[in-house]
Amino acid sequence: MYNTRQSLITESATFVDEFESSSATATMERKAEPVRTISAEEREFNSRIRGNFDRIINYNTYATTQNNDVYADAMPSLTTMQFCNEPASEIYKDYRATESDYVAQTKVRGGAKALVMAFVAIIIALCALIVFNTALLNNMNGLIAERTMQVESLQSELALKEVELETVSSNEVVIEKAKEYGMVEGE
Repeated sequence: MYNTRQSLITESATFVDEFESSSATATMERKAEPVRTISAEEREFNSRIRGNFDRIINYNTYATTQNNDVYADAMPSLTTMQFCNEPASEIYKDYRATESDYVAQTKVRGGAKALVMAFVAIIIALCALIVFNTALLNNMNGLIAERTMQVESLQSELALKEVELETVSSNEVVIEKAKEYGMVEGE
């Protein structure tokens, strides 16, 4: 595809140097008619441009009126033919390697093993501390509950004793007890 556009010099070519002042111009006079040769391939390409452009613009019109002659190949492809002498059980065989075909070896350096062992030891120690602290907290909670019940019973006993003291120290009870012991009230 050659679509080169060749410009023809018609009368004269005037060139202006844009970096200099506007007075710096040069004019070339045309002396002979330029020779323009167009190849057959370029001529054929240029003749198809308008038709192709029309097909692009009016695609729907050309798409519906287009001949839909489809060439159907009656022969199977080479990919299909490669299995012609194979039994049917082999055709559907999976040719991918199975996982047992690969040897998986992993090597861990001694430093990495020691680091993993240290982390495991730290985790086991933390788990043991958690269990120990949980048992200790449960024991302390039991002691606290027991002591709280003792404090409550002593407070209720104290309240009873205060009420009893109030009643015993009242004036009427003191006078009555004094008369029991043979005391006489003075004037």
